[in-house]
Amino acid sequence: MVTGMDERTGVSLRQGSLYLDARVYETYFKGLSSAILVYRDGCFLLLPVQLEAGGGLLIKIRNAQGDRVIHAQAFFSEYRLDNLDTDLSAVWDSSLAGLKLLAL
Repeated sequence: MVTGMDERTGVSLRQGSLYLDARVYETYFKGLSSAILVYRDGCFLLLPVQLEAGGGLLIKIRNAQGDRVIHAQAFFSEYRLDNLDTDLSAVWDSSLAGLKLLAL
C-alpha cells in the first residue's frame, strides 16, 4: 500500500548520487545511517537499514540544514543512469517498507 504525500521536491538524482532534503530524511529515515537501493517492478526502492551491521549505502549529511546524500554511482551505472540529473517523485510504500523513486 502506497501511503504518504508525494515528495516531488525532496529527492533528486545527480550524477549517480541520491539527494534527500532534510524533510524527506526526517520523515522516512530519521536516525538511520544507511539504506539499500533495489530495482523492483519497474521502479527503484530506497529501503532503510535498521541495524548498522546490516550494510547498505551510507546516508551522509550534506549540509547544516540536515539534507542528505547517498553516493550510488555503481548501482545506477548498472541501469545506465549514473549521468542523469533529475528530480524524482518519491512515495512511501508501506507494503514494501520503502520509498518508491520514480522519474518525473
